[in-house]
Amino acid sequence: MFSVYNRNSLTGDSVKLKHIAFWKAYTQNQLSDKDLSNALYGKDKKERQLLTDYLSRHNDRDAFYYVSLLASMNRISSDNDQWNYPTKADLINRKKTWLLLLKEASRKIDRSKNLSSRYWLMAVRAAFYSGNRKMCQQLWNKYSRKFPKGYIKDLAEGYQANYWYGDGEREKAREFYARVGDLRSLRWCFRNDIGLNGIQRLYAEAPHSMAFPYLIQDYVNSMDNDRMSLEFEEPGKVDSIKLALEKEMNDFRTFASTVISEDKVEYPALWKSAAAYFAYLEGKNKKAIDELAEADAMKGNERMKDNIRAIRFLVSSTTADYHQGYDDYVLKELHWLVDKVKAEPMYADWYSSRSHYTDVMERIVFFNLTPGYLKAGRFTTAAALTGMVHEYIDVELSNQKHGQIQPGSNEWNLAQDYNNELFDLLDTADVKDVVAYAALIRNTDKGTDLEKYAASYCYNSSDYFNELIGTKYLRLEQFGEARTYLEKVPLAFMSKLNTAPYLHREVTSPYWFAWQMRAKLKGKRYVTAVLTENPKLAFCDEMLNLQHDFATATDDVKKADCSYRIAGLYAQASLTGDCWAYLHYSWSAYKESVRSHSQENYCRKAQEWLEKSNELDFSDANRVKCLFALASLSDKPWSEIGYDENYKEKLIYHFDGSQAKAFNDLYPLRSSPAFTEYKKKREKFTKFFIL
Repeated sequence: MFSVYNRNSLTGDSVKLKHIAFWKAYTQNQLSDKDLSNALYGKDKKERQLLTDYLSRHNDRDAFYYVSLLASMNRISSDNDQWNYPTKADLINRKKTWLLLLKEASRKIDRSKNLSSRYWLMAVRAAFYSGNRKMCQQLWNKYSRKFPKGYIKDLAEGYQANYWYGDGEREKAREFYARVGDLRSLRWCFRNDIGLNGIQRLYAEAPHSMAFPYLIQDYVNSMDNDRMSLEFEEPGKVDSIKLALEKEMNDFRTFASTVISEDKVEYPALWKSAAAYFAYLEGKNKKAIDELAEADAMKGNERMKDNIRAIRFLVSSTTADYHQGYDDYVLKELHWLVDKVKAEPMYADWYSSRSHYTDVMERIVFFNLTPGYLKAGRFTTAAALTGMVHEYIDVELSNQKHGQIQPGSNEWNLAQDYNNELFDLLDTADVKDVVAYAALIRNTDKGTDLEKYAASYCYNSSDYFNELIGTKYLRLEQFGEARTYLEKVPLAFMSKLNTAPYLHREVTSPYWFAWQMRAKLKGKRYVTAVLTENPKLAFCDEMLNLQHDFATATDDVKKADCSYRIAGLYAQASLTGDCWAYLHYSWSAYKESVRSHSQENYCRKAQEWLEKSNELDFSDANRVKCLFALASLSDKPWSEIGYDENYKEKLIYHFDGSQAKAFNDLYPLRSSPAFTEYKKKREKFTKFFIL
């Protein structure tokens, strides 16, 4: 959250991209970035083939020779094989290669017309890694004035900076690393002085050091991370760790006040904003806001002032009343954040593109604004803000398509429409709130100014919302309402749902006939074909028909049969049934979590209808099938394998469980014809599916 320099530009990728850009221009855009990356950084001859072929066609012997030397350097580069520890023989061979590179690259510096500076950099590097400090210094002294300022010269000077630091000219080295953005080397300079002690030592040694923004940013964010990590600590350790963190943050705040009062540092705004952020982490929001205002009035560069503004937005969103006036402030700050996102280079993170300001936007919206507006009873505002951030960052900026999959596709990341913060919010919300949000997305003019702005970014698909709302009504057992929405969803959309391969399962097959083979059956019921009907809609129709038949039946036996069949539908569509995908968009072995997340209680409803059927028709045939079904739905088996005090397996019995009760009621019927017939039927059905 704390950012006074752009960390994105400090990765090794920035240098790599500059190398690739040079060679792309050198080869007149004939090779792609990927091909050049392979050629410049690969060890294999095949990876260089396209580049060397181009150079051969153009009779460019100089560049061809440079690329061959570069390949030799890549083969011994420690960055490329950092997990392969070299033998003594390997080290001797590497030094021989470095010495050969030093000789050949030095020979080409004055002879090369287009690659002179690159041969120089290679020679400097070879001198450094072969342990030839004198030659490294001579190469720098002889050629540093010849070549203009730029990243090649910075890379060459970096080897001199290593010598400076070792000779005691530490601030000279640190200033160089800070100037060129070599964060890895700068952090190495403070490897033994991480934290407040390191900051205090640097201040005593060089109060004007250019390294303070980097050191303080790392320090503040590490403290922030430690504070946030407390939720993962053991309860007994939390209080002691929290006290230690608070003490150190207060010590920094005291030290920062001293630094500012002595007026030796270049940017007091940096120190004050860091102190203010620590006040926020301690829960002192009013003090943090006041100190951020003081920091904003102090001297600081543009990045520091932007950092103050972002932190002020974060702190205010923690304690805001979320009234209309605050809406205006949020709208203004979101406009500003979007502008900052557009202005700052992005970096790749898994399958999305990110920057510091996208991180700021996500943290403030997901962790503060969304829960704040929900608490204020403003669901559509919370959902619109959540939808905006997800759509803008994870879809628009990352050039991602919406999360439907082609049948048979293994592109797991394309199912993000059912795996993101907005979906989690909609999936757990009251269905009426989701209906209201969908209405806002369809007609943004009905929203507030903040809602209009946020909704303008949001995903607007009637198919997506109709399917989601229909499914939510299904969970609530409001089948008529569910049907109203589901009948609008085209089969093409249904066939591309993330759960589409599981939707081919049918609720008409009795869940309890094969319940002992449930695990094996699940693995064999994945179908990648296009759907020929909407199974969720068919489920609604069948349930509505059975409910009608039950309500109009005048005979208890018919009512009992309807009850049994209704129970079968409920059981199959429950989380543990074959048709779990009718109501859910994901499935987990941690069933209780998924069940509460998806707000359905189909298993309990199945049990209620089975009990009702058993009461309506007390014949042996009906009792046998109802009791078998109740046993299959039990959440506690009558027996299971456990372990004794010596960790040996033993059978544990649950005689008070619901399954034991059902089996106990079945026991008197074991010799009845109905029991024998049902057992045969069940075994035949199970055998059919196993085969």
